[in-house]
Amino acid sequence: MSQRIVRMADGISRHKGEEKFPPQLDDAALLVKRQELEVLREQYELLSKQAAQAHGVLDALMTSLDAELARDDEAVRGFYGKANGVVSEFGTMVVTPHGGRKPKASAGATADAITKADALIHARNTAAARPAKKRSTKTASRG
Repeated sequence: MSQRIVRMADGISRHKGEEKFPPQLDDAALLVKRQELEVLREQYELLSKQAAQAHGVLDALMTSLDAELARDDEAVRGFYGKANGVVSEFGTMVVTPHGGRKPKASAGATADAITKADALIHARNTAAARPAKKRSTKTASRG
């Protein structure tokens, strides 16, 4: 934009003496506007650098505050207990135990845990406890 203004001002200064030249074209006014543009551009660049620096400071502060609040959350949970509802008053989520599956027991513990009724059902359903049925080769005659 600045170069365009300079070219226009140069053209005006070379041709403003011509007959019927448009009176609204003023090279001095254009050069003043160019200087205003340059001043504003320099201010913008300076403020952009300052904003980038401020953003870096803000980002670092937010990162450190996030870590500090995480430590504070753990301290509150450690003091009151993770499942205590009081921790929600500090803005910390209450950790509730999930009612999901229980972990699998070892093979020895599983065998000990089988009750008498379970043992009977288990014995009835296993192939070793039940002999294989013999199939009859005779077919019923239809008559």
